[in-house]
Amino acid sequence: MTIGELLRDYRIKKEKKQKEFVGNIISPSYYSKIEKNKHQISASDLIKILQYNNISITEFFSNFNQADKQNQSLIEKISNLMTEAYYQVNKDKMRNLKKIVQNSDLSKTNKEEQILMIDGFIELLNGNQRSNHSEEVRKKLKEKIFSIPNFNLNKLMLYCNAMRFYNLSDTKLISKNIIHQFSDSENLDIIKRILAIIINILIFSIENEDFKDINFFINTANNIPTNPDLFFYKNVSLFFINFIQYKIYKDKSSLKGCDSIIYFFHSTQMTEYADELSKFKNIHK
Repeated sequence: MTIGELLRDYRIKKEKKQKEFVGNIISPSYYSKIEKNKHQISASDLIKILQYNNISITEFFSNFNQADKQNQSLIEKISNLMTEAYYQVNKDKMRNLKKIVQNSDLSKTNKEEQILMIDGFIELLNGNQRSNHSEEVRKKLKEKIFSIPNFNLNKLMLYCNAMRFYNLSDTKLISKNIIHQFSDSENLDIIKRILAIIINILIFSIENEDFKDINFFINTANNIPTNPDLFFYKNVSLFFINFIQYKIYKDKSSLKGCDSIIYFFHSTQMTEYADELSKFKNIHK
């Protein structure tokens, strides 16, 4: 929940119109955009509005922090379910997840962002099947990424979903800058996103038969230590690294490495993803 959305909740509970709620502190038109998250409010104006409406400053920020924690917890769960559905190649699960988001207590802004991420995942699963809706989703993803000034966890996830919609040279350049930005990060969620970005780069390079600058991404993936939380991503990256070694050097032992990883996913009941890797290998071999 944003400060604007929490202010709106307080205003509605007090049964006041926007003009009554802000008095002469700021203009109603400006305040309207604060509630819609189109403008930010200064700390001094916020405190004046709270005092003007006899709202406890301590209570307001306590509610804001509590709502923010609940939102972040729910967003994290949704993010994990999205990733799980994607690697299970399960579009129905993705669509059901959209309904969960729509019926959740997330703010309107967070709902829109999470639904856009889900639509991005569905687009990735659709592959080359394009429609008017596809073009609209791709455009929205690009616009959303462009509108966020600095890369954070949400922007990293949005970018992962939109990478296919850029040309390969631009994608490599953007991805290199992201990797440099987060090179010292110890946040596991960020490291997962970095590995996901690298995996996408490896996939696109194979599809385009373009292995220029690929060693930077391979070395970055190899230098990320393996731990239980990253085990899945490390195995997926290793599959594509092995496959690239086979493509460049015709090294059949690397191809056997790919088969071992496919077998591993089958044996751990990730059969849909194992089948996708096997299909990818057969198409591009």
